[in-house]
Amino acid sequence: MGTMPLINERDVVSAQTFPAADGSLGAYFKLDAHGTNLVMQHTLSQRGTFLFAFINGRAVIDLYVDRPVQDGIIAIPRGLTPEEVILIEQKFPIIGQEGKKPQRVTPKATPAPKE
Repeated sequence: MGTMPLINERDVVSAQTFPAADGSLGAYFKLDAHGTNLVMQHTLSQRGTFLFAFINGRAVIDLYVDRPVQDGIIAIPRGLTPEEVILIEQKFPIIGQEGKKPQRVTPKATPAPKE
């Protein structure tokens, strides 16, 4: 039997990415009312369990449920790649700017190797 996702990208209204201490990247995701309610119910009733975060089909991190999440903000503290951050920033507006269009990020070009 497969496991159903608790929330998905349709429950996210905005995001904020940041550099993580380990050199990877992280992100905060602000959820809509539906996602907030699901996460709150789950974290209230399932303390001591793990949630697994998948971004673009890749398992990024497992999160230990140690307290209720009632503010509707989920943190992925580390493990994101620069490419995943670009996708997040293109898809979602920045937290606090929910009425605006997502920021468009252009990947930095890698200089050609010198011959």
